[in-house]
Amino acid sequence: MRHGRSKGIALIRPNFYWEDEALFALIRRSTAIGCKDAYGEEAVRHLIDPTNQVFRMKIPAHGYVYERAGAVLGISGWIEEGENRARITHCFTAPEAYGSGIGSQILKHALTQVHRAGFHDVSLRATLNAEAFYRRLGFEKVGNHDLPITEGWSIKGAVMQAPHQLNITTPPELNIIRPALDSDAEGIISLVDRCFSEYEGVYLDVDGEEPILKTFNSGFKAMGGRSWVLEKAGAVQACIGWSPVVGGIELKKLYLDQNLRGQGLANSMLDLILDAAHRYGTQHIELWSDTKFKRAHRFYEKNGFERTQDVRALNDISNTTEYRFIRQL
Repeated sequence: MRHGRSKGIALIRPNFYWEDEALFALIRRSTAIGCKDAYGEEAVRHLIDPTNQVFRMKIPAHGYVYERAGAVLGISGWIEEGENRARITHCFTAPEAYGSGIGSQILKHALTQVHRAGFHDVSLRATLNAEAFYRRLGFEKVGNHDLPITEGWSIKGAVMQAPHQLNITTPPELNIIRPALDSDAEGIISLVDRCFSEYEGVYLDVDGEEPILKTFNSGFKAMGGRSWVLEKAGAVQACIGWSPVVGGIELKKLYLDQNLRGQGLANSMLDLILDAAHRYGTQHIELWSDTKFKRAHRFYEKNGFERTQDVRALNDISNTTEYRFIRQL
């Protein structure tokens, strides 16, 4: 399903539905090494058995991966458990990335998203070997739990509570794709303005023609869709969103800063829409693109979109005419 991978860069992004098996394989590899001393080889052998449906974890919708040069090196995620309560479901690092700090980065990202979603009572269920890792990040043990291995057999673990405040230090080279916030408005407007300025005669009128740039999160939600931004060194460097149309969804507002192009990040943003289309159960993805944006047209066509005969004039200050593109699913 995926059409491109980030080239030599570090990226935290949502996990995609087509990755579930690969992510579960990472969990098994990490468990095989990390849990062996705490529980013994027999227990671990049952834990990592691919046919073991008792232990098999369902990757949650709120799931994230840490990717470097196209390789997934860390994963984490969370679920809602009630009013103001959420639980971190997993946090694993690939064995080849042990000691790199990736585990703490992906876990902190998950906690940041939990808090932004309005949940502040956050717990997790840790294996004994992972308890020290969580303690270093400020978690406190509040109880015990039994982790099922197979029918009638379980191992002991710790129930831990997350800190209400977390010291987040994001490496400046790390790219983060996350849900958009209305508070991203200034960064999104600046990004779109920079992209428009690359073309002669293309002007940005936020209040008159692009008010959604000021409410990128709530605006897309009001249309029944979703939106994301890519953040680097605290600044918005890319954005994208979608809204439902008859029989499918419409890709909207895909913009990427000129300095980040050619690294596979546009493909990562597009993958968000492909994933959303699957989860939404659509038949196609469509988009409208300014006839002047020829570089964008090549990108869309390379990724399976076909230009239709449909053309529309927006009668805006830039005298924009747009082509319609469709990708069948």
